[in-house]
Amino acid sequence: MKGFLLDTDVLSIFAKAGALSLLCTFFRCQRLPIPSDVFK
Repeated sequence: MKGFLLDTDVLSIFAKAGALSLLCTFFRCQRLPIPSDVFK
């Protein structure tokens, strides 16, 4: 998939569940496009 950006709600839910790698699998990407403000 090309050209997507994840928001805080989706990231926080998957991060709390320890499942960020599932998002990479779903979107078929090497890295998740996380905005720097969300990462902070």
